[in-house]
Amino acid sequence: MKKSTWKERISKFLAIVLVFGIVLSCTNIEQAQAASKKKTYYYGTVLNRTKGGRKYGSWQPGTKKVTYTSKSITFYGSFMKSTKASLQFNKKNFVKYGKKTFKLTSKTKYYWTDEYGKIPAKKYEALRCCKSLNGLMVALKVTNGKVVSLTFYS
Repeated sequence: MKKSTWKERISKFLAIVLVFGIVLSCTNIEQAQAASKKKTYYYGTVLNRTKGGRKYGSWQPGTKKVTYTSKSITFYGSFMKSTKASLQFNKKNFVKYGKKTFKLTSKTKYYWTDEYGKIPAKKYEALRCCKSLNGLMVALKVTNGKVVSLTFYS
């Protein structure tokens, strides 16, 4: 057997490092692409002390109780759920009564609405308003389980 020279050993080592680097970079690209496929859903419910269901020929969601912490909000209610911001009140989009928890982040936005559009709200005001079950419709934009925005409609 022929002994390998110092230059051949270095060449083999560099080739192995290069192959290893290529494999790792391809793996990171696949993970980054998978992470960028974010799924967004829109949830809507009425804060009104009822379970919700079919009323007057349309599907009307309702929430009986809301609890929250600094990192999450939990609804005990029924919802409309859609991949589009304009929620359709029908059987297909109706999510039956149950406990549903959403993650809140430092980037979550809170809004009130009026005839002119959205008005920013403070987090503590919005969370207290949810808990008061005041008859308002609340819509949540949720991406990958995290609330992007929480908006109240009267």
